[in-house]
Amino acid sequence: MLKKILSQRGFTGIELSISIVILTIFIILISTIFFNIYLYFSDAQRNAIAYSYVTELSETIDQMYYSEIEDNTLQEKIESMNIGSGYTLTASVERYQPEGENSQDLVKTITITVEYMVGKETEKVEIKRIKSKEILITPNKPKLTNGMVPVKYVVTGGNIEEGYWQITTEDDSTWYSYENKQWANIMLQDGLTVEGGIKVTDKNKASLVGRKISTMGSMFVWIPRYAYKIPDTNYHTSTAGEINIIFLYSTSNNYIDENGNMQPISNMEGYKIHPSFQNGTDTNYANGEGDSEISGFWVAKFEASSTDSRVENYGGGDTTDLNVKILPNAISWRNVNGININIVCKAMKNIGNIYGLPETANTHMMKNSQWGAVAYLTQSKYGNMQNTLDSNSGVWNNSYHNGDSYFTTKTGMVGETRDSATTNGIASTVYYEYNTENGIKGSSTRNIYGIYDLAGGAWEYVASYLTSGTNEYVTYFKTLQSREKQEYAGTGEITTEGRKANYHTNSEKYGDAIWETSSDDAGNELNLSWNSDCAIFPGISHPFFLRGGSFDYVNSAGLFAFTSETGGASHIYGFRPAIIIK
Repeated sequence: MLKKILSQRGFTGIELSISIVILTIFIILISTIFFNIYLYFSDAQRNAIAYSYVTELSETIDQMYYSEIEDNTLQEKIESMNIGSGYTLTASVERYQPEGENSQDLVKTITITVEYMVGKETEKVEIKRIKSKEILITPNKPKLTNGMVPVKYVVTGGNIEEGYWQITTEDDSTWYSYENKQWANIMLQDGLTVEGGIKVTDKNKASLVGRKISTMGSMFVWIPRYAYKIPDTNYHTSTAGEINIIFLYSTSNNYIDENGNMQPISNMEGYKIHPSFQNGTDTNYANGEGDSEISGFWVAKFEASSTDSRVENYGGGDTTDLNVKILPNAISWRNVNGININIVCKAMKNIGNIYGLPETANTHMMKNSQWGAVAYLTQSKYGNMQNTLDSNSGVWNNSYHNGDSYFTTKTGMVGETRDSATTNGIASTVYYEYNTENGIKGSSTRNIYGIYDLAGGAWEYVASYLTSGTNEYVTYFKTLQSREKQEYAGTGEITTEGRKANYHTNSEKYGDAIWETSSDDAGNELNLSWNSDCAIFPGISHPFFLRGGSFDYVNSAGLFAFTSETGGASHIYGFRPAIIIK
């Protein structure tokens, strides 16, 4: 009976102790297993985080230039990263220097290390990256897209008039040379053919390299990214000087020095990056910037004409039903209002366009900033710079007029002297076409590779205006994207005092060849810009800018000429498109 009672009382003391020991061992075993699992996953997680830091710094290094890869600059990059507690990220640079006095530093090895703790153990992730010295080229190679065909001019027998355009490739070392004032030229595929009547397309252009062009397509010229400096003695005066130009690398703010090394343009005192190449989101597009940094842009080689280039239709007239053409010896497209100009320029990239351009091409009406970029490059050692001591230098006026009541202008022409002009209603008796010994003096380079009609011809509307303007054209342009226009302040009317007040209101603007290249008394004068060019600023009722002057302006047409109009159609106003390829 006692045994039965004891058996029903449960574990004995010894049994209980044994059970506790077993349970303790089990708990310890389970805890160890879970702790090890925790350490495993913790190690994996921290290892993944460590690798993310390595990857982030590696990607940053990929975006840096070879010359920027130094211990101190990498440390600055690391300090700007959001590194979590418990991680230490370091990077070191080792140069590979071949033996020999003339050896070059061409390769750097970057060691990236992350150390972190897992439990009481220190773990480490380490990788090595190789950075080779880039082949740095300035000015920037022209940026091409579908529809664009590189071309160069072949002179036969030493006579430019007997020369011809031929198709080349973007890798042709003779396509362009800005050092020799040979700017890069392309033709679009709107009617472009070579000998035998073969139409040029993206599919067959490679097989047509070297072939003579028989029918020209619309022509554009490349303006590469640069920084500029205007001499102090010429800045904001009516006395012209040489504009100093430094070409910049890619979309950066750096230039290549004489040793082939990358240097920030900020090291060069007084230089400004031209705003036409810059992203204006931080400046509210104050100086005609775009919506991104660009390596350059394309400018129409001649004033615009159209697919209906009749004299009696002003070369096109006030319509959007025609296509833009950019050709020499064509009637300029005039008598078209600013709204329609903007529409036909943007339509150049529409689906099914005649040029072969993709929808991604940014075709647009030129702005003051882009006009200024062309003018400044022209007034430098890389262009047809006008020297006050040389009456033959500089861009010659296009003074062509055939004497009709339509005030007809023709593209790519010049008169018999630099400042030739034509009296309204009287035909020019002496003029030269673009591909003649005198004709090339009317280009931005004083050779056939430059931009024409920058002086004389038709006044050219640009997408730049006073925001206080009081007409439907201003209302329309205000609705456009910021990259498509350039706005100016000022509430003065078109009186002498009003124009001058508006001129001074915009004294902080730069790059547009207005304030920087005219005197303090400008605003309503015919000859107070550089080279005695016109300096008449817009007023409220005439809020839009015109550039370049016209065939009948004596000593007032030119690169630095500006005046104003309503934005409406006029028989003596034309335009010029530009193209940006990102």
